[in-house]
Amino acid sequence: MKNNIIYNLDEIRKKKVFEENLSIDGENFEECNSYMYKINHVDISVEFATNGRDVIMNGKIKVNMKSICSRCGRDLNLDREEEFYEVYPPTVNEVDIKPLISESIILSQPMKVLCNPKCSKKGE
Repeated sequence: MKNNIIYNLDEIRKKKVFEENLSIDGENFEECNSYMYKINHVDISVEFATNGRDVIMNGKIKVNMKSICSRCGRDLNLDREEEFYEVYPPTVNEVDIKPLISESIILSQPMKVLCNPKCSKKGE
């Protein structure tokens, strides 16, 4: 189980650029589950670059989650994408981006899920 996703920014400053792709099981993001959503899988892509002073991080997540139709209650699998961005000043030497990933997962969850746009009631 991966509790943290930690990067050493001093090492990234030396390299100037750093990229990483991660594929993490949804059970590592249980804090993002709710009665409407259960996270199955998360693909994470992050890129760090330095502008000479700050470290700039750009990232993207692809989330697969289970949900239910808000109208008929049918089980659904959803694929969602969300981007995130952060700037770290020279005083920051290490970052854990898992809280940022968790926030992005929650933000990717739609407020209302429908199995299809014409769904009107149970069983249809």
